[in-house]
Amino acid sequence: MADSARVLPTLGQTPTERAAMARALAFLFAAGALLVATTVLLPHGAHTRDGVLLGASAAAAVTAFGLWRTNALLSVRALQFVLGLGSALIT
Repeated sequence: MADSARVLPTLGQTPTERAAMARALAFLFAAGALLVATTVLLPHGAHTRDGVLLGASAAAAVTAFGLWRTNALLSVRALQFVLGLGSALIT
């Protein structure tokens, strides 16, 4: 039986691919910012710290704007780093 190791395609080789990845990540951050900001407007418990939620929402919105503006300039490694920061932000 022949060795049939799977070779995964390499993504982000062209500026167009990186721009699409950055724009998709920007949309996810913008959606997260909108959802967090909406939770402040909806009824919630008295123990909820609105300032922390608004700060997280602002951070996500600024990140989304930055990703949108610099989409083709970022490397795949930078996009992975921003994705990791986003995961840390929501936990």
